[in-house]
Amino acid sequence: MIFNGMASGSYKRTPLCKTMIDLAFVIDSSNSLSALDFRNQIQFVKDFVDFLVIGSDATRVAALSFSTHLVPQFGFNDYTTKIDVLSAINDIEHHNGDATRTYLALKHTHEHIFALGNGERSDVVDVVIVLTDGGTNPGMYDIFTASQGKQQTQKEAALIKDRGAYIFAIGVGGEVDVKELNEISSDPDQRFTIQVSNFSQLNSDEVKEMLFKRACVETMECQGSNCLSGNGAQHVHISVLTFTLTVIVSSVLFSF
Repeated sequence: MIFNGMASGSYKRTPLCKTMIDLAFVIDSSNSLSALDFRNQIQFVKDFVDFLVIGSDATRVAALSFSTHLVPQFGFNDYTTKIDVLSAINDIEHHNGDATRTYLALKHTHEHIFALGNGERSDVVDVVIVLTDGGTNPGMYDIFTASQGKQQTQKEAALIKDRGAYIFAIGVGGEVDVKELNEISSDPDQRFTIQVSNFSQLNSDEVKEMLFKRACVETMECQGSNCLSGNGAQHVHISVLTFTLTVIVSSVLFSF
């Protein structure tokens, strides 16, 4: 089952998104993911990037992974072709850390990935996609308690959103901290928080298409609207079997 909205029906190839985005992936690399789960997560990221037009004058992509330690992977200035970005994503390793220090990853995102001079463009929409199968867990590596670690994650996410970026928080599996996902994501939660049952479901065409439509289309529609002001938005669970997502878009944004 997939929660928080999903397109139902047979999958049709999604058109390329010509909207320019500065897109950062924040990828869970903790030991709660099996080797197969981690590869499914990487495949999901690669397939999503394959929907996009990549280039110095198109969408730019950055990525980092996190668990016990933060591992920067690549920044906006490192790769300017789709084939190079996909290759770099494929090379991301599973570090099997025994902690989930999400706050470190988000701190690096706003202090380094989106820092002045690192390839982020002031006239382009900033989008962050956070993938995790649990909640913040400092382990034995910080002075934070578990509760304080979650508060730190919320603080770092707020700093990203305060700069005008949109955060999609994707939780996978039954151990996800839904409250934390909603605190990480932009508002309203129904658009920016996504839950799936497992990593096989994450890697489905339906989930990729739904996220694509939200990240490519709806973030543009949010510009100048109240999309960022929906604090306290209700967290709605909607079954894939009973909900159909219909999106009407301008043909200017897409090629078929």
